Amino acid sequence: MLVTVIFASICLSAYLAGSTSNETFSEEAMIAAVSKALPLIERSSVVSLKERSCFTCHNGAASVSALETARLRGFSIDEDNMVNQLQRAYSEIRSVDRRIEPGAFAPGQADGGGWKLLTLAAAEWPKDEVTEAGVRFLIEYNRDRDHWFWSQVKRPPTLGSSFTTTWVALRAIREFITPETALSVELRTAEALGWLLRTQSVDTEDSVSRLRGLYVANASAKDIEMEANKLLSKQHLDGGWAQLPRGESDAYATSIALIGFYESGSIDHRSPESLRALQYLLDTQLTDGSWQVDKRARALQPHYDSTFPHGQDQFISQIATSWAVVAMLQMIPPMVNDSFIASQGDRISDIEVDKTAQTFTESEVAFFREKIEPVLIESCFKCHSEESEKLKADLYLDSREGMLIGGENGPVIMPEDPDGSLILDALYGIGIDEMPPKKGPLPDETIALFEQWIKMGAPHTR
Repeated sequence: MLVTVIFASICLSAYLAGSTSNETFSEEAMIAAVSKALPLIERSSVVSLKERSCFTCHNGAASVSALETARLRGFSIDEDNMVNQLQRAYSEIRSVDRRIEPGAFAPGQADGGGWKLLTLAAAEWPKDEVTEAGVRFLIEYNRDRDHWFWSQVKRPPTLGSSFTTTWVALRAIREFITPETALSVELRTAEALGWLLRTQSVDTEDSVSRLRGLYVANASAKDIEMEANKLLSKQHLDGGWAQLPRGESDAYATSIALIGFYESGSIDHRSPESLRALQYLLDTQLTDGSWQVDKRARALQPHYDSTFPHGQDQFISQIATSWAVVAMLQMIPPMVNDSFIASQGDRISDIEVDKTAQTFTESEVAFFREKIEPVLIESCFKCHSEESEKLKADLYLDSREGMLIGGENGPVIMPEDPDGSLILDALYGIGIDEMPPKKGPLPDETIALFEQWIKMGAPHTR
């Protein structure tokens, strides 16, 4: 990577040639900071694909954004990992078909649907029938409102701000707009713009996303400037931003503020405010290459170690580190012309393949029909199937895909990690409501059959 770093440093030096002579900002230090952070981001994103069978915003969307931004500036990345990250996002968008109808719920809600599309957009994935399905899902989601919102337990700072959910959805549907969806996209954009103009931001997350939402929705220059000035006024003396009023500066708030400013064109990259913020990021990076941010969200799902530093703080710290990389690299003009997708023409089929599909032997399918399906029909389908009068936890157990996608708590089967499958936790009553309810726990020998079934890869007839 040494040649890459030297070349990037030369480009940045030329780009900043007009900077004030008394600035302390060091472009060489910034290049070094990115070089230290990228391996941490890349490694944890690889591990998360193995640990979680669902798409994750912290190790999926943020990682892809950071890695592709770096690749375009000449940094080397693991291309196989990028292909796998894009494949995960693409396959999950493909699965939204039966959740497009108004009022339908989906795991990840509008945030998840939007970030999956934005992950593909970062690599310049072309518009196709799958991305159009993703757009239609977002158009219909929260259709009875004039904006998008997160309806479950808030998990600040990334999940819970209606401004963030609205910006993510807006950006996604506009990124993949087609003639067939144009009218609906413009209508939802107009409705969201009205909400954005009427509703005031409270904290940094709100303000950044309101700024980005106004920009994406083509608000007036005056309205964009007013929100930008409001956000700028919250910059601390150390150059950073805090997540909350009266809070201390951190890398997450500082990085998203910079990205919001750059994206909306609200401040110049070489302005004193920008350089002070970038210097703050340089000063607060830890020797291992990461930035640590304290966790605010309460735990909802079983914890796993993605290998990113900082224990229980690792996921918000990983997002902060990814966005810090994206923010700093905006100072370097791209030196690679081709998008990731354009550079991987012969591997597009690897991304398009549906990895949830799997071929099973007749004996494996027979095992499901004889040992597993009768239990599901007897104990689960009343609440978790297409025939349910009222679907519980937005979870379908009547198809393999439904189990892999999961519901409010995420995927319920993980063939690559049977012991981590939520359906077993539910059957044993470990850290989650015991299932089936009222009837009492299933016999141990029946649960053992479920374990054996998952280890087979969870063969199914649908």
